[in-house]
Amino acid sequence: MSKQLSRRDFLRIGAGSMGAAALAACAMPTTVEVPAAPVRPEIVQLEYAGVHAPSGLVGELKRELVVQFNDANPDLRLEYTWGAARTAGTLASEALMADIAAGIPPDLVDFEPASVPLWAENEALVDLSDRMSAANLTTDLFYKAVNDQNLWKGKWYAFLYSMDGRVLYYRKDLFREAGLDPDNPPTHIDEIGAAAEALTKKTGERYESIGFIPWAFQGRWVYTWGFSWGAEFMNPETLELTVNHDQVVALWEWMRDWRDQYGGINVITSFTEAFGAQAQDPFIMGVVPMMINGNWMISNFRKYAPDLDYGASWIPYPREGGQEATWTSGWSWAIPVGTDYLDDSFRALSYLAERGNIQWYNLGRSNFSPYIEHGESPEFRENPAMSFFVDTLPFAGIMPPTPMSDMAWAGLSDAFDDLMHDKVDVKEALDALNVRLNEELQQYL
Repeated sequence: MSKQLSRRDFLRIGAGSMGAAALAACAMPTTVEVPAAPVRPEIVQLEYAGVHAPSGLVGELKRELVVQFNDANPDLRLEYTWGAARTAGTLASEALMADIAAGIPPDLVDFEPASVPLWAENEALVDLSDRMSAANLTTDLFYKAVNDQNLWKGKWYAFLYSMDGRVLYYRKDLFREAGLDPDNPPTHIDEIGAAAEALTKKTGERYESIGFIPWAFQGRWVYTWGFSWGAEFMNPETLELTVNHDQVVALWEWMRDWRDQYGGINVITSFTEAFGAQAQDPFIMGVVPMMINGNWMISNFRKYAPDLDYGASWIPYPREGGQEATWTSGWSWAIPVGTDYLDDSFRALSYLAERGNIQWYNLGRSNFSPYIEHGESPEFRENPAMSFFVDTLPFAGIMPPTPMSDMAWAGLSDAFDDLMHDKVDVKEALDALNVRLNEELQQYL
């Protein structure tokens, strides 16, 4: 390991998400002296620390890729382990921080794209630029949203291997029952308001169904709606955060008014608490006939409701200032600073990143490949909803690529909760958060 990571470095890494107190418990008390790299063994053991449980669908796909890699590289042994990626309520990982500080990081990790700038600023991730170029993994191969999340200050620190997206799902059969056109879903917010009323059923004071709940499912996150509403979350030239953008204020005020129209947060929460999952999903059950959700739901529908009559469309937006857009994120691969076998770690990453492997993996989990060429593959176009998702990717926005992304995520989540419970004024809360974010940002400029 060529760089020593001090306790102060790791306190700074976590300041945006979990604070110094939590990190102090996992960081080393002094600068860690790391021994020289060991003599290379006949078979190099590599650890891939992943975010998905090995027993689940996605974990099984990853383990199959690992098996294929090991068969093709007899001098290396890659092992998939689980648990060193995300920790609850944060985008960063205490466990990974502690491993890097102790000089024992995994050789390859699943990584939240939005956290790349913060970790790159603290020199906790390996700059992959030269290796990516040598492997012919160049920016022209990928969607712009991919490059914006992989690069920081012009350098590659991660490879975003799986993309997601968000759209408006709607039940075509229930549209017909309500006298709505199933081939003409609502595009603007006034239209979705009218459609929701037509789809809502109520007996006395009890809702049997609510046509649409804007903040349910993936609608909970401001980025899901923000790009459609024309919001901008960061000045790309100065890196100044603008989470208090006028369109964010307007969006949250609209959600607050929607809440009041349907009886208030307690009434709606009482309704949503009964939601089930899988075959009992509220969209499948028809109690929420429209929802904002991600592409992963297509796999659920295929498994639990193969005959479901549904469609996918753009997230609704205001007639003035709005646009057709979505929010994309996903998962990246990164190599932490301190791996004993950097070249071998990149061999693993570049193998996993091969076009065929990426296509196979993403088709298996109903996610999207970062390679532009895969967008026209028939396999990604078989399902009409999946095909629509692919069409949205060129118009996808991302969380602001800044060291403050983790802190912004947590702050926006808390502010929205406070808003929905009438604890804060929308604009005042967003203004205060924006000031705090930009004050913290100064240390990185």
